Amino acid sequence: MKLSRRGAITLIVAGVAIVLGFGTLAINLASTSSKLEEQTAQMSLLKEEYNSIYSELNAEKEERIKYQRLYDEVSVRNEQLEAELEN
Repeated sequence: MKLSRRGAITLIVAGVAIVLGFGTLAINLASTSSKLEEQTAQMSLLKEEYNSIYSELNAEKEERIKYQRLYDEVSVRNEQLEAELEN
């Protein structure tokens, strides 16, 4: 099958367009991949920070509970002593 000059030019132009299209696609894919890696790293850092803050809050909560228990024990003992003093 023999192509006309016009047909050959059309095929060449189409081929170049396809190659350029794939090149642009490859560049976009690389850019998107890079952004995804950056966001994944950022999410990892945020997760570490969240876990750290969560651990600190739990430690503070446990300490508050400990002091509340001590306060309750002292309050009960104080009431017992007041009752003894009244008698």
